[in-house]
Amino acid sequence: MEKSMRILAAVDGSDVSDRVMDTAVSLTEAVGASLEILYVSYFASDTDGDEEDSWLPESVAGPTSKQVNAALARALDRVPSPLQVVEHHKIGVPSDEILAFIKENNIDIVVMGGRGLSAIQGFLMGSVSQSVLESAPCGVVIVK
Repeated sequence: MEKSMRILAAVDGSDVSDRVMDTAVSLTEAVGASLEILYVSYFASDTDGDEEDSWLPESVAGPTSKQVNAALARALDRVPSPLQVVEHHKIGVPSDEILAFIKENNIDIVVMGGRGLSAIQGFLMGSVSQSVLESAPCGVVIVK
């Protein structure tokens, strides 16, 4: 029995994520693959990303659960109705969580943005796409 190809769309709620989803959906439909969506945030609770309760500003600390839900809903809105997807939210360092998800779930292709959020986040966290590109055991599609 032939294994179905698995495609992962790594999203962050940015405008680039819309293009990531469009590309992932096109690939999924073209090869008859299954599609999974992954959103990774640094912190687990709403207060961890709250400017009043965190030593980091929200723009750096990460999203609240409302923002996570909004980002996943935005990604799901790009998926045509007959296509089935599974959405995931992980907490941790984005590049580490994406790479772990790829390995744990036998992902064949990951689609992600080259630079989605702010330059400050990129400076503090490094390039997630660069790290995944260098370390992923599967194909990586970087969307601009």
